[in-house]
Amino acid sequence: MPPQSPRVSVSYRQRLKKLLKPAGLKLNRSGTAISSHGGWPDSRLTGWVYAFWWDGNARNFCDQLRGNHARLHFLGPAGKRLDYRVTSESVNTAPNHLAPLYVGKTAGPIKKRIGLHLKLKTPRTVLQRHANGIGHRMTTSCQVRDRLDRLFQKETDTRNIVRSHVLLSWVQVDDFAERFYFENYAIGRLRPVFNVDTER
Repeated sequence: MPPQSPRVSVSYRQRLKKLLKPAGLKLNRSGTAISSHGGWPDSRLTGWVYAFWWDGNARNFCDQLRGNHARLHFLGPAGKRLDYRVTSESVNTAPNHLAPLYVGKTAGPIKKRIGLHLKLKTPRTVLQRHANGIGHRMTTSCQVRDRLDRLFQKETDTRNIVRSHVLLSWVQVDDFAERFYFENYAIGRLRPVFNVDTER
């Protein structure tokens, strides 16, 4: 792989610094509408890389999981079942002392994409009896909520988890190729637990 130019490296580091400064999420009383404590960007602005965060470090995140099923299950090549144990060793604590949950990207408005991730009109996207197993997500866009539902299977309404513990940050990246590369750079540096997946 050819080395990055100093200009690209500096740009990536600067963007990563922005991702390390999340804001809280504020849900209405019914939990169906979302706003950012820091305010959403103009909806006409598009092209973002974003990060979901836990409002504490890896140990705090895992302490909250006690009594729940702290494993994620995947289907690997040839249908082989693969288990990923979520522990304070497998969850990373970033330089901002928070646990990164998920890094993603979108070509469209950031608010719409976050809404698709969190599916706030439903108390759970995975039924409690199905949380300890392998199953399809409610949609292909709700990975963050799906992972929360599978880990916190004792919660009847995981919107409470989102309301109490989930933070969000974003940085605008206009060019589609740069979004791709920066998303991968941020995933590699932050090691967010909900980005873990398997080969097909």
